[in-house]
Amino acid sequence: MRLHPYRCESAYPEIDAQRNLDGRTHYVDPETLRYFRSKILHAEHVARGMLYVVVESRGIDAKDGRRGMRVVVFNLAGNVVHHSRAAHWFRSTRAARRAIPGILEEIDARGVNLASLEELERWSVDEIERARRAIDERTPAPAPAST
Repeated sequence: MRLHPYRCESAYPEIDAQRNLDGRTHYVDPETLRYFRSKILHAEHVARGMLYVVVESRGIDAKDGRRGMRVVVFNLAGNVVHHSRAAHWFRSTRAARRAIPGILEEIDARGVNLASLEELERWSVDEIERARRAIDERTPAPAPAST
């Protein structure tokens, strides 16, 4: 798992998002974007690389092809810590970008990242214990060495 701080990887928002979030989440993978008819219009690292923000254009109504923009914020683990609900989507990229500072004011970058690391640590310990049990159940213990 990649947990290093985010940084600028490309001048193109979609490429920057894909490079930064690769190994953390599938949110901006080409297949996911295609499935949801989404486009990444803006991407940036914030809070000294502790958070990553994208402005996503997404289909609102398949019948008339209307699209809406929303802001999505990720922590270091690639978990979504904020996304604009459908009722609060924006009509333009510019409006979504103007909303980013207000959204970030409500997020404790240190707190959300530390909580995520604690969750990952608990998950890792549980996974290791499950693997040990599986090894014990599926493989015989070695015979004692004879002298």
